[in-house]
Amino acid sequence: MKGRLPIRLPRILLLMIAVSWHARVWADEPATPLTKFDVGSEKKINNAAPWIQFTPDGKHLAVSHAHLHVSAALTIHKVTDGQEVARVATGREDQLLFTPDHGAVSPDGKWAALVAGRKLRFLAIPPHKLAIPAGGTIDLGVTPVGSDCTRVWADAKGQGVYLSKVGLDHFELFRYGFEENPVKSLLKIVPPADSGLVATALDPQANRLAVVFQPRRSEQPNGIECWSLGDKPVKTMLEGSMYMSTIQFSPDGKILFVGHNDGSVIWHDTVTGKKIDRQPLGQYTVTSLAFHPKGTHVACATLDPKGAKNLFVIQLNPVQVTAQFVADKDGVSAACFSHDGTRLATYGGYGGIAIWDTKMLLGDVKK
Repeated sequence: MKGRLPIRLPRILLLMIAVSWHARVWADEPATPLTKFDVGSEKKINNAAPWIQFTPDGKHLAVSHAHLHVSAALTIHKVTDGQEVARVATGREDQLLFTPDHGAVSPDGKWAALVAGRKLRFLAIPPHKLAIPAGGTIDLGVTPVGSDCTRVWADAKGQGVYLSKVGLDHFELFRYGFEENPVKSLLKIVPPADSGLVATALDPQANRLAVVFQPRRSEQPNGIECWSLGDKPVKTMLEGSMYMSTIQFSPDGKILFVGHNDGSVIWHDTVTGKKIDRQPLGQYTVTSLAFHPKGTHVACATLDPKGAKNLFVIQLNPVQVTAQFVADKDGVSAACFSHDGTRLATYGGYGGIAIWDTKMLLGDVKK
């Protein structure tokens, strides 16, 4: 062409443009999961308090079911095709409106645990055999109340679990170990007057516990109690806000993410107690927060229904939303990353599991 010189862009610049364009398309257009399978009930009753977690090798996904008074179970599924390979069911006497509340997978991938009603149940993950005291079931003695109050976490060595539960006038964290003297109380909290427990979180090293007490009548939030655990627990107060729905620690325990019923998230520095940032996302409740294993991103699930975006991935440094799309037409109740960070699992409103490749979810982060 006369009078015009051809523009030749360096290959690296072309590659950067292509990656940026694909990431934008992934963020703004319908995404396609690697695998989809259904774990919902035949009557299509919404799961009251689902929980999902990958096994350390990424080959299986542990899933809790709580379809009100229809069914309740902990199941293990192959990630590749959703095949159920193990199951433990709860009895009707252990079912409440919001159970099972939470589960945990051991760091060696040999067992999963689930709180349902008054019981703590263990399930062997194939091909392993169950080697847990009390035949795999432990009576907690106290009926949990609330959707996110009674929770269980596996300890770092897989030699026990941490449990939080609610009594008539207090909240307590204790450890149940698989040794001779199994039960040890770590922290007991008396909640503020006329307040109910909304959410709890334990950091991966079990060094910090965060609890949210929401006032039942007042419009003034109580704040978030962040406790450093040890022989003499120390409390740091983080700025709270109304209508908090869920909380989650970063892998190093230095950041606490807080989801809200208005679809926004706020995160805090757990050492200084200061608020770091706020990000508006959907229009409905944030149900689940999942940190990438490297701590670079957070996946935020919301209950936005009817084709609205309900899965958001936030990059923390610099802060930006690197992905946002419709993960399930009925909203998303739970999300989790695999241990190597290459996969993200979501639990849809009626039990639809989806496994996503994280390559195009995380943006161009060189960490």
